[in-house]
Amino acid sequence: MADNDDVVILDPEHLALTDHGPVLLGSRCSRCGLHFFPRRWECAVDQAECIDVELSQEGSLWVSTYVHTPAYGTQALAAEGYGVGQVDLPEGVRVQAVLSGQPSAWVHGCRMALVTEQVGSDDQGRPRLVYRFAPV
Repeated sequence: MADNDDVVILDPEHLALTDHGPVLLGSRCSRCGLHFFPRRWECAVDQAECIDVELSQEGSLWVSTYVHTPAYGTQALAAEGYGVGQVDLPEGVRVQAVLSGQPSAWVHGCRMALVTEQVGSDDQGRPRLVYRFAPV
């Protein structure tokens, strides 16, 4: 794992920083091999135990849209909107996420990479990070 003392991950149940970059934390069924995000302790299909896994850092965009209202928690009413989409990972997981980059690049089937984005700082000045997907 990468040294995370200098940043705060806002949702450590879903995101980790590793030596090879950010990863989403998912699960894989020990019996049938299905993958899930977010993590599960039991398979939704055969109720077998799931094990924690790191999911792929790239996938393909299934669908996207642009929300023309400020993001939840944004205090500025004049703030721009944001993109959201569904990204299919090679493990068969479809992740819903906020998108980074230009909306014109959010084309069905385009390659998307997991990235982090700073959303403010904590009381000690450390960046608070969330995950996003951006076009490759």
